[in-house]
Amino acid sequence: QNLRVPLEGNPRVTEERAVELRTRALSQGYTIRRVAKREHSLIVDFVRALETRQGLETFPSLSYRAGDRVVHNPSQEKCPNFEALPAPDFSLVHGYDLSRGAGNTVPVQTSRGCPFNCTFCSVTKMFGRDYRFRSTETVMAELRSYRNRYVFFYDDNFTANRPRAKELMRAMIHERLNIKWSAQVRCDAAADPELMDLMSQSGCYYVYTGLESVSPEVLKHYNKRQSVEQMEAAIRTFHDHRIRIHGAENEHAVDARP
Repeated sequence: QNLRVPLEGNPRVTEERAVELRTRALSQGYTIRRVAKREHSLIVDFVRALETRQGLETFPSLSYRAGDRVVHNPSQEKCPNFEALPAPDFSLVHGYDLSRGAGNTVPVQTSRGCPFNCTFCSVTKMFGRDYRFRSTETVMAELRSYRNRYVFFYDDNFTANRPRAKELMRAMIHERLNIKWSAQVRCDAAADPELMDLMSQSGCYYVYTGLESVSPEVLKHYNKRQSVEQMEAAIRTFHDHRIRIHGAENEHAVDARP
């Protein structure tokens, strides 16, 4: 029997997000809420459980509808060996043609987690505050397949460990990969002149930065640990290095007025 089942998986999916299954016009719906220690085989294991109709009630990190209820199975612990995860095989993605060059931006993950603890952010809830990263050689082995392409480093905070980030960028420069890349960083990255020079020389052309608000009160409420003045200086510095900046805003749900 062929099964057609709506399946949602996302590194930002939590139990709160999974509750939305209540409002969906679905006879069946499943959400894998977060990554797990055996995440490279998680989907395969889920499909097998679905085909046999066995083990779904104990499948880790799974949310699903059971009649009028939304059930959340216990979450599985985070991946203990981030280095062991294989690189994605994009040949399996229908319509994703790497031969198009810049036509498709290649997503690459080099780290997980963030040492900061902003109150609104799901990163620490998903991955914790301990910052884990792949070795420079492992990342470079993946990047060598993407010479002359656009790459998006979708780390939660690409420059959280600056010595690690600098080592990777030096390797990219040394091997002349000719990669144009973008990443998510905090504004404080711009306060490190050496880091900024390496970002520019290694091909960074765009950064996504959580500005969140121009209100000092909101920034304090968010535990953002950055000031409006630091944000203004960061924007100027990024532009001086010919790096475009996308500043995310996130203050609509907070009333920080006295």
